[in-house]
Amino acid sequence: MKYVWLLVLLLCPPAFAQESAEPGTPRAELALVDDEFGVASRQFGLRRHVEMAQWQRVDGEYAVIWSAQPIDSAGFPPQYRNPDEFRLPSREWTTAVTMPDGYPLAEEAVETLGIWRPLTPVAEALPPNMAATFQFDSRTLTTAEDPAAPRAGDLRIRWLERVLPPLQGQVVLRDGAWVVADAPAVPAEAPSADSAEVPPADGEGEVRNYTPWVGGLLLLIVAILVAIRHRHRRRAPPP
Repeated sequence: MKYVWLLVLLLCPPAFAQESAEPGTPRAELALVDDEFGVASRQFGLRRHVEMAQWQRVDGEYAVIWSAQPIDSAGFPPQYRNPDEFRLPSREWTTAVTMPDGYPLAEEAVETLGIWRPLTPVAEALPPNMAATFQFDSRTLTTAEDPAAPRAGDLRIRWLERVLPPLQGQVVLRDGAWVVADAPAVPAEAPSADSAEVPPADGEGEVRNYTPWVGGLLLLIVAILVAIRHRHRRRAPPP
């Protein structure tokens, strides 16, 4: 009888096991580190967000504001010109994500479900050269002597790490990877005008699902083998 169940397990479609699988807790393949500042995360993404204090014309007057993008000051008076570029760029680090069953969590799923949260840098991990240039202001580092009144060219840096919520019911195992549950199995494509006008020939382009037939055949084989075994037991002479 054990050979019958082995046959069933071997012939069952892999998709059946995938549909019933649970996601479990994901694991980041690599630790993410911003080596320039000694900021690290064991989560699923690390982002360095850099802003620079720059002159901006506001309501006809010039004021210094924080901006993550360069502000064009070509038309400003000379005393209100901004630096041409950031001394430090914004950066992002990512890592592959693996589930307990060994299958990867698709990058699209990480981007869709991931949540960015503030990450507080550790003062002791700051390299000496950066510690001499930057000072802590809450969860950020800044070159401004007075963070409330920065001067044009001052930098302000903060970090974020990407975390994942519980994935139960959020992802499914499909084609060897965990993907967002409501993601289509195959990208939908708009039919062309020609395909809309000319119907396919009989049986052409049809995809048949034989899983119910295979399952029914397996059940029939098991039932027949059980009946034969039971019948032989009844006919066997007592010891």
